[in-house]
Amino acid sequence: MDLDWSEQSPHIRSLFRPWQEGDGYDEDTIAAAEARCGVRLPVILRSFYRAWGRRSDLTQMNEYLLAPDQWVVHSGALIFCVENQAGAYWALLVESLEEADPPVVEADNGPEMSVWEVTADLVWRTCRRYVSAFLDGLTYLHAFSRGALHGAHSGRLRQEPSQVEWLERTWRKAAVLSLQVSYPAANDWLGSPTYVRDGQALEWFDRFYAVANSAEALDEIARALAIEWEERW
Repeated sequence: MDLDWSEQSPHIRSLFRPWQEGDGYDEDTIAAAEARCGVRLPVILRSFYRAWGRRSDLTQMNEYLLAPDQWVVHSGALIFCVENQAGAYWALLVESLEEADPPVVEADNGPEMSVWEVTADLVWRTCRRYVSAFLDGLTYLHAFSRGALHGAHSGRLRQEPSQVEWLERTWRKAAVLSLQVSYPAANDWLGSPTYVRDGQALEWFDRFYAVANSAEALDEIARALAIEWEERW
């Protein structure tokens, strides 16, 4: 079983509970859904579904990676993920499905439509150059959305130069783009970088958000930043 889908996925996986048998969809389930839709999933996405597709902590905490029986081909693309209020869909163009790691496209759903109802016509635009990069953004987002083993956020505060210096010196920046709808694919991260190190990740907007695979790591981060966590899990 191949558990990794990208160069960053070993770090992402370290934030969650370890893989267990049954975390992904079996071959028969995926093959039946492919036959129903008349498609074959690209290698990267198919492998992800086989290993992690049933793991709600990686796939369902904010946006929704669709189960195989929910896949639909619409407007020339295979829809496999939906925004949490069905305001947008993410898909792979049918013509790109033979690529191992094809680009992901997105389309807005009309405001007059009810949740989960696809409009008659969708206008696709590229949002990620590779489905592996999309999965990185999705799973990092879900780590910060209470999917990770441990997490916390501070109260609202201004980031201090000493805190930035510590992060720049002792962490590295993940090569990940926000999954925010309508961010152009070529943009750099439009907010805080996602800082990462072994078993930990951290972001800052109007407050610090941290996730880790141990509660002790959160304590150490708070001490180093000289902050208190307002909420943690």
